[in-house]
Amino acid sequence: MAIDGDINKGLQAALNGNALLFTGAGFSFGATNVKTEKLLAGKELAKQIATRCGISDELELDVAAQFFQEDHGDDELIKLLRSEYTVSDVAKHHLDLAAVPWSRVYTTNYDNVYEFACARLPRDVNPITIDKLPSEVALSSNDCVHINGSILGLTRDTIHSSLKLTRTSYLTDAFSDNAWVDVFRSDVECAEAFFFIGYSLYDLDINRILYATKTLRKKTFFVVSKSPSSVEKRIFSPFGSLAPIGIDGIASYLTKTKATFTPVTTNELPLASFDTALPPSKKPLDIRDSDVFNLLFYGDVNAEFVGQSIRKDTSEYTIKRRVFCELTNEIEANSKTIILHTDLGNGKSILVEQLRSWAHIENRDIFVFRNRSRSVLHEIQQICSQHTSPIIVFENYEFWLDLIKETQSRRPATSTLILTSRSGVHDIFNRDLHEIIGDHIEIDANILRPEDVTHLSEFLTAYGMWGDFADLSTREKEDFIRKQCGATIHAVLLRLLESRTIHERLDKAINAIKTNNDIYKMVISILILRILNIAIDGNLLLDILGIDAQASLTAR
Repeated sequence: MAIDGDINKGLQAALNGNALLFTGAGFSFGATNVKTEKLLAGKELAKQIATRCGISDELELDVAAQFFQEDHGDDELIKLLRSEYTVSDVAKHHLDLAAVPWSRVYTTNYDNVYEFACARLPRDVNPITIDKLPSEVALSSNDCVHINGSILGLTRDTIHSSLKLTRTSYLTDAFSDNAWVDVFRSDVECAEAFFFIGYSLYDLDINRILYATKTLRKKTFFVVSKSPSSVEKRIFSPFGSLAPIGIDGIASYLTKTKATFTPVTTNELPLASFDTALPPSKKPLDIRDSDVFNLLFYGDVNAEFVGQSIRKDTSEYTIKRRVFCELTNEIEANSKTIILHTDLGNGKSILVEQLRSWAHIENRDIFVFRNRSRSVLHEIQQICSQHTSPIIVFENYEFWLDLIKETQSRRPATSTLILTSRSGVHDIFNRDLHEIIGDHIEIDANILRPEDVTHLSEFLTAYGMWGDFADLSTREKEDFIRKQCGATIHAVLLRLLESRTIHERLDKAINAIKTNNDIYKMVISILILRILNIAIDGNLLLDILGIDAQASLTAR
């Protein structure tokens, strides 16, 4: 039976470190245990355990194991399992496959065949069982994740926790409900090729773990025996190409591919989903009154102007609030997760832009999520694997809980995750978020501190933004901010909007917009979406409104 996919291309991706390996019972073919016997498959183990209990009937593995523990105890079961699954030797094909720089290895096997082969090479390997959460281990390409538990480190405790002696449906449930399934799915999406070697229907129910897509099928290979059953063909075909060549056959293909393989040196993936630290402008920027007006009343934030204010430590474009200092202090104190929340219009976005500039000054790696590109999972993987102490920021976190979950499972222990949201929205999503990130620090940035009130008053005076309130004394302006506006930015801006002079400037801009109906519809739609805190792709909005690209350029 021919292989219907380009297996050589898949093996080239594997040799270049961009392929995932999943091993099942058939992978252990050719290895011997400490009794110099072949390793037992699940059904064979169940039969042997049942026989030791004096039972001739065919039992499921979990039932047989339960009977054995009742009759002989945990220590005897551990002794039996160690004798059956502790490896004393492996075949050449195991060494060939262990020498491949897989992006990660997953296995449903209890044995240490892969680890033994790596030690023989030698090559570093990090055996992991899924009772440890991804966030509790340092993820790397040396990982061998034992979904059903491992013979390595088997004790009275782990035989009841990490080792799973049970039937396929329960194994699948346990994996599906575990945080590792998200890492697994992400690994599958990020990999250029995906190899199942020795996998059988008794190992895991793949239908309940992965979604059969054209992209997955194109890069996935099931290496099975040379005479696969019709059931195997039917089950595996939607997910990938069938390679009925056996484990020794894939090792032979690998040898041939190696002979002509030239490693591909790849640069870092360009970040399409994240902004990084904000470098300074090459020349000083001239900040005008109109720039500040656009910032305050249109929400038009100029990141370079923000950066210049932070570097010069002045209030020429934004004020450096006390809460910003609290935020950077928490980062420097190695706080792992920080929630920053405010009501609409109280300065979350400006605080994030200030943080980007601060990160550049302090030579810190910062990544601010901006949009969900096709490569977002690859980017998260790259950020978490190539940076020791990254600062990762998600604004309006409630829209990106799946990406935050992915980031949480991969990020280094010394990283800082900053999540922003509106205060009311955070109250709703706080419980869901806590399940993902655990303990965290919350910073409420709604209320201006006393020194912030003074700086804001001076800032508005400097740019003539007080309008009808311009004749107030310095003390009266500060009292106005504190008492009439509750020391919140959005309340100050709303009161200023009542000013005749400010109102006239806004009317002039709005009347100009109304002359173009397409642009007017866009602006109104954006305002509504902004108030509702609904994130939407700009191109999708244009499609919904039926506006062409030229109108979009004019609006921008």
